[in-house]
Amino acid sequence: MVLYTEEILDKCWREDSVMRGKSNRELLHRESYRRLFEIALDEYLATGGEELPKIDIHIPDWILESIEIEIS
Repeated sequence: MVLYTEEILDKCWREDSVMRGKSNRELLHRESYRRLFEIALDEYLATGGEELPKIDIHIPDWILESIEIEIS
């Protein structure tokens, strides 16, 4: 389980929205992003940080790097 603040979620969601806008993909509602974000982070943790999740959302590198620091 990864603990995060609403501020972190908002930053990640905004980055995802920018990436989606640049590639003309449908934007996600914040709560939809939250659900996918949590699933993706759980999957990432389940592999020990070895594999990026196969979920169609953008997760900023700084989030993954902070997780890697904590699990190593």
